[in-house]
Amino acid sequence: MENDKIGQRIKTLRKSKGITQEQLSETINVSPHYIYEIERGLKQMSLETFISVARALNASADYLLFGTSHCDDPDSTGNEQLDNMIRSLSPHKKESITKIIHTILPLLK
Repeated sequence: MENDKIGQRIKTLRKSKGITQEQLSETINVSPHYIYEIERGLKQMSLETFISVARALNASADYLLFGTSHCDDPDSTGNEQLDNMIRSLSPHKKESITKIIHTILPLLK
């Protein structure tokens, strides 16, 4: 397993959501130093910790492991990049994007 790439994706998602290593560590009940080691690729997580991290960051296992999301609908594969971008946003940013889309959507019809 490529711990360094998984760790980088975790770090990127965590930062995009405005979550500190300490906050994430408190959420999943590990030490902040352990989060640091995961993000640097120095430690491999247990399955339990991996699931906790994925849930805390609202990320799919496919994204954390491979940098992609699994998509069952062949018609929606083009939306994968957009889905990943939106998934990584903080709740405040998601709300802002929603308002922008509601404003623009009628103009696109």
